[in-house]
Amino acid sequence: MLKFKQHTSNILSPQEPSSRIKLDKNQYDYQSQQIFQLSLKKKVGITLILILILSAFSYTLFALDHQKKLNNSFFSQKITKINNSSIPNQILYTDSQGIRVTGNQLRKDGSLFIPHGFNMVGVLSPPGCTNAIGTTARNHFGQAEMNAAKQWHANILRFQVSQTGLSTTNSSKLSQYITQIEHSVALARSNGFVVILSMQDQGISCGKAHPLPNAATVTAWNNLAPHFAKDPYVIFELFNEPQNDTTTNGWDQWLNGGNLPLANDGTTSVGHQTLVTDIRSLGANNVIIADGAGFAEKLQGIPMLQDIRSGRGIAYAVHPYTYTEKSEQTAWNTRFGYLTATVPVIATEWHYKLNQCGTKAQTLAPTFLSYLQSHHIGILAHAFDVPGFIITGWSWAPTTCGASGSGPGSLIKNFFLSN
Repeated sequence: MLKFKQHTSNILSPQEPSSRIKLDKNQYDYQSQQIFQLSLKKKVGITLILILILSAFSYTLFALDHQKKLNNSFFSQKITKINNSSIPNQILYTDSQGIRVTGNQLRKDGSLFIPHGFNMVGVLSPPGCTNAIGTTARNHFGQAEMNAAKQWHANILRFQVSQTGLSTTNSSKLSQYITQIEHSVALARSNGFVVILSMQDQGISCGKAHPLPNAATVTAWNNLAPHFAKDPYVIFELFNEPQNDTTTNGWDQWLNGGNLPLANDGTTSVGHQTLVTDIRSLGANNVIIADGAGFAEKLQGIPMLQDIRSGRGIAYAVHPYTYTEKSEQTAWNTRFGYLTATVPVIATEWHYKLNQCGTKAQTLAPTFLSYLQSHHIGILAHAFDVPGFIITGWSWAPTTCGASGSGPGSLIKNFFLSN
C-alpha cells in the first residue's frame, strides 16, 4: 500500500476534494502496469545476482576439491613410488573378459591361460610391521621391477597380503594398508599382469601362523575383497598353506572349520567353504584359489568347494617344494596331478634352494616343469623381490647353479621364455 501511494502521488491533487477526483481508468491501468513491471524487473535482477553468486561459490568449491584430489593423488604416488594414472578396478568389464574357470582350465578372455609368474612380498608387511625382508622388497617395488618381470615373460604376479594388517581394528592403519595394496595391484595391472591376492598369516606379515583360517581371515577378506570385486583379472587365494592332513577328519576341518583335529592356536578354525560363501556375499565373483593340505603340498582327497552360479569358478593350489620322491611322476599324479582332469591346478609357489644345486632337486627340475606344463599347471616362482632365490639382486638377474648367485632363476626364466 505504501508503494502504491508513493508512485501515484503525482496523479492525485491534495487540494481537490476526494469526491471530485475522477481518475481516468486508462491512466490508472497504465500506472499499475508500470509498477508491476518495475517490481518484476527488480525481482529478476535480484534472482540473477543470486544465481551468479551461487555459481561462483559452487565453482570455488569444485576447484578446491579438485586441487585437493590432485594433491592427494600426488602424495599417494610419492609414498608408493607409483606413477600410474588409472586403476583397472574402475573399468567396466564385460562378462567375457577376465579370468574364468571353464571345466579343468583357467581361461583369460576366453583363451587357455597357464599362469607363469612370481610371488611378491613387497606388500606383505603392513604399516607398523618392520620385517626387514618385507620392508626391503617394498622399497624396491616399482616400474623397474615390472619391466624386469615382463622381460622374463611373466603373465601373473602373486601379491602376498597380511591377514593381520587387513583384520586390524585400527581404521587409519587399515586404510593406509589397503591403499598400499590398491596402488601395487594397479601398477601390476597397468602393465598387463593378472594378479593373485594371497592371504598370509606368517611371520613376515607379522602374523601368528595359524594352521587354518579363523575369524580374522573372514574379517580380512571382508575388508579387502570389495576393493577388487569389479576387476575380473584379480584372483583371490583364500589362505596360504593350510596345515591340516589328508585324513577324512583333516579335510572335514579344512572344509567346514571347527576345533579338531587342529586346535588352531586357540582359535576356532573357519572352513574354506565359509570363506567362499562370504566372499561371494560381498558381490565379488572373482576366481578363487584354495590351497591344499600339509602346507599346500597335497591335494589328494580334497573335497570340492561349491560356488554360486555367478561366480567365475574355483581353482586349487599346490606348493610342490617336495618333488624328488621315488617314482616321481607317480607321486606327482597321486598328490595333485590327478586333479587336473576335473579342475584347474596352480603351483602358486615353487623353487629349489641354492644349497640344492648339484643335487636331484636341480637335475629333476626340468622334467618337473615339463610335467606341470603338460598338465596345464601354472607355476609362480618364489620370489621375484627377495634376492637369493631366483634373482641375484636388484637388477633382477636370474640365479644360476654353479655361479656366485646359485639357484633356479635361469631355469625358470628360460622355461617362461620358451612357453
